[in-house]
Amino acid sequence: MALCVVMCVAAAMGETVEERTYNVPKLEGVKIDGQADDWGDVGFQIGVLNIALGDAPALADGDVRARLAWCDKGLLVWLHVRDDEAMETSDDLYWPSDSVELFLSKAKGKGEYVQWLASPGMAKDQPALRSKTVDKRLTATKASAPSADGTFARKKVEGGYTLEALLPWASMVKPAKGAEARFQFYVNDRDADGWMSFVWHRSHGTHRTRDWTCGIRLAGSASPAVRAVATGGYEKLQKTRIRVRGTGDLAGKTVVARVGKRVLGKALLHAADGRSSAEILAPMPPIGQGYGRVDIEIDGASVAPVQMPDANEMRAKALMNLSIRSEGGYAFSGPKFPELRFSDAGLAKAIMGTCEIKVSDMSSMSPEQLATMQKCIDNVDFSAVSEIEQRGGEMVKEIHALCLNGKRSEAADKGLIFANEIWNSAELSAIRNCASKVTS
Repeated sequence: MALCVVMCVAAAMGETVEERTYNVPKLEGVKIDGQADDWGDVGFQIGVLNIALGDAPALADGDVRARLAWCDKGLLVWLHVRDDEAMETSDDLYWPSDSVELFLSKAKGKGEYVQWLASPGMAKDQPALRSKTVDKRLTATKASAPSADGTFARKKVEGGYTLEALLPWASMVKPAKGAEARFQFYVNDRDADGWMSFVWHRSHGTHRTRDWTCGIRLAGSASPAVRAVATGGYEKLQKTRIRVRGTGDLAGKTVVARVGKRVLGKALLHAADGRSSAEILAPMPPIGQGYGRVDIEIDGASVAPVQMPDANEMRAKALMNLSIRSEGGYAFSGPKFPELRFSDAGLAKAIMGTCEIKVSDMSSMSPEQLATMQKCIDNVDFSAVSEIEQRGGEMVKEIHALCLNGKRSEAADKGLIFANEIWNSAELSAIRNCASKVTS
């Protein structure tokens, strides 16, 4: 069972989502002082962020807006952070408390990058802005640009602070129109009742892989502002739920979730504490299929494409954990085999559709047939069967590791080869032969 499930997962993980690369405009003559007055109306604007950890807070408790631009020296970042409770650490491990983390790399994957961290200095016991650089560039890159330290400034404003930064290209990116890079930032918020993180790319963990970054292109003018973000998932594998958060000016507009030309669902964006929000409910994708990329549209324009989880992978994992129970226990109270049912019939139906467990009734067999089967089974080497089961468990882990490393085709091939080997093994062939002697 486990082997079959993992093979299905490996074969179904090929869905990808089209990446967006955002145009960031050039802006010269900016003084890094925490204020945006010298930005004018220039800058690629990010009006709402994803929340990687925690739930969306009240607007006064936590909110972030951002603007990006570039100059010959580096990437310009301006953040407006709302936070009603300042909590900052006294050591240089900034991220567990109120802080900002920024990542710049030239490509996705596990290559070189620079991470900058800033503690804003808003807490009474930590009144000064502090920053540090985590330089993960290659030695050759460092040789041409020894320092990757950023320049930061913070200004206190009503309800929070603004933070302005100049992040040097550090020889990773050539500052010219058309050049592309990868960028991600978090704004971490620590309160007495917990910790949460606002992020641009929806995944948290960019220090592990730069796949979790957004593409930026150095340009003369900016892409349209980011005005909405969306997340999607499958509720108990029985319905699709997509949540949309937008800027306040979108309240009252209709949001549409679409896969290609097919409309999955619609909902009205309601005003929610200075923001707007909506939930779209839709059916699960058919068994064996997935939605992949879902475009979230407002006024006919795609504003927040979301990559849905792999429904087949989720079904497979749920199936592996779905148990079978006997109505009358596992003790035989008579000549008939106990009736078997899935522990969660609703979940089983959601995973596989309408299904039933069929049990061969041995009560109709004659004593001679039972004796023949028993004699045949006695010759099966069940220690070898146990070894096959152990190898199957190891294969599950190996295939899972290949999938995690993006080697899905190799995982599928390996699973199919192993399944064919097991099916044709002498032990399973012997068991099938025993069954055929009494059922034919």
